[in-house]
Formats: sequence, C-alpha cells, structure tokens
Amino acid sequence: MDKKSIRLLSKQRLDALAPSLREAQSQAIVERVRSLGFWQNSLTVLFYYPLRREPDVRPLLVWWASLPGRTAVLPRSSPGASSQFSLAAVRGLERLEVGRWKIPEPTPLAPSVDPESIDAVLVPGLAFDRSGMRVGRGMGWYDRLLSFLPPRTVRVGIFFSVQEWPALPKEAWDEPLGWIVTEKETIVVSQS
Repeated sequence: MDKKSIRLLSKQRLDALAPSLREAQSQAIVERVRSLGFWQNSLTVLFYYPLRREPDVRPLLVWWASLPGRTAVLPRSSPGASSQFSLAAVRGLERLEVGRWKIPEPTPLAPSVDPESIDAVLVPGLAFDRSGMRVGRGMGWYDRLLSFLPPRTVRVGIFFSVQEWPALPKEAWDEPLGWIVTEKETIVVSQS
C-alpha cells in the first residue's frame, strides 16, 4: 500500500476514536513515556505541539520545562520556504503563538536552540511499524528535522496503538525511530 492510502486509512482510524478515549489513551502514553529511562540522561528534549488527532504530550512538556537545569524545546517555522524551521526553548505553553502551519509555536523572541544539543525528541505521525518506520503528513518535515539531529539523540515515536501497520513503505529520506510508545506498550527498536 502506498503512503497516501496509509495516511487516509490512518486518519479514519484516528477519527473513529471517541474524544474521551483519545484523552484517556493520551494520559496512558504520557505516563508510559515519563517512566522511560532516557529522561535521566537528557538535558534538552524536543517536543511537539499536538494536532487534534495526535497524542497530547503537553503535560510532559510542562513537567520537563518546570525542572531545574532542563530545557523543553518546540519547533518554530521560519518565514519563507515551507521546509525551513528552527528550534526554540519554552518554559511552558503560555508564551506560544499560532505559527505558519496554524500550530502553536515559540515566538520569535524565544531563545533559539542548537539542534546538536537535543538529547531526545518526541515525534508524532499518522502511522508506525515495529521496525521504527513512520508515516507523517506527507511534507517530510519531521524527516528533515530528524536528519539535523545528532546520532546520539533518542528518537521516541508517540502514537495510539490503532496507528500500527504491519509494514510501511520506506523511502531513502525516511528517518527511523529508536523507540515507539503507545498507550499499550513501549517498543524498543534500537538502543540509540
């Protein structure tokens, strides 16, 4: 099956989740992710601001941003080409503005963060398989972002279990995940 069809079917699966179930499963994912060991070796973690169909990781971002000596980071779109982005530190959710893609993001005044400093990244998507592959929204944005991060960065895919596929197509530019977390389980793909 091609990625376009997978995206369509994954969106249908996600839309079939009742809002209350999506909220409960998001809470289970947050607790599962929070219990993982990579946090103790991390100082700077890159989060995502969840879209309607995505697991809500905002409680993790707020928790991490409140810890002394820790930095929570969100992507920030750049004016111009659609593939341009930067990373910025946030102290919580209150100083975000709606960005280019209609997603809350750090303001231009938020301090920039060097991609080399990212110890772990939480990655959303529309579909995943157990080999660590994911299918996103089709613009390659997260694949480009992941390619800029150092190899030591822990890559944690965040998904609902209904987003699992037996196998996904792989393109040369697709960036694999090291871990996948759902409300039901944690899948360790690699120890990176």
